[in-house]
Amino acid sequence: NKSHPHSYHSSIPYLPTKRRKHSTLSIRIMSTHPDNYVVYRFEELEGKLKKAVVDWKDPKEGEVVVKVIACGVCGSDDVVRTQGYPTGFPRVPG
Repeated sequence: NKSHPHSYHSSIPYLPTKRRKHSTLSIRIMSTHPDNYVVYRFEELEGKLKKAVVDWKDPKEGEVVVKVIACGVCGSDDVVRTQGYPTGFPRVPG
């Protein structure tokens, strides 16, 4: 297990993709976006995560779009499912 050389968390594995001479961060600015995308969300009290397709919404002033490749659902996201804090439905955890 190799750690990222600039990481404060040495237990997090570092998996390099392509080596770049002067940059360790790659940012791609996309000028196009999909018409819709897939989410997994809670749609009812104590329900299971359900797959849904939602329409694209352009970001508002001061917001950015980040493409998420993979993510996990934390145990604290169960608060959304059980409405420990009332958030309403449908709700995408994370």
